[in-house]
Amino acid sequence: MGAALAAADLAVSRAGASTLGEYPLFGLPAILVPYPYAWRYQKVNAGYLVERGAARLIKDEQLPTELLPTVQALFRDVEQLQACAARCKGWRAPTQPRIWQNW
Repeated sequence: MGAALAAADLAVSRAGASTLGEYPLFGLPAILVPYPYAWRYQKVNAGYLVERGAARLIKDEQLPTELLPTVQALFRDVEQLQACAARCKGWRAPTQPRIWQNW
């Protein structure tokens, strides 16, 4: 799976925690489609990268109409796609929790 992620320019996927932990490692921007029946977990997961400019969000019910235009827009604007990848890569190293800073 690592080889596929390393070779990709963009991912389109659900927003499971394990998957979203891999995208920053590879600096892989994504279009995230949270699974609507996972209570709100996948929406919260996706929000983390979306709020940081490392991913785009499409709701499940919007997928048929929004996916192609979103992909096309990202590939037309290479600078935006690269910036999204750089922001994603910036989240690949875990930050130290505040609780440990004073120990």
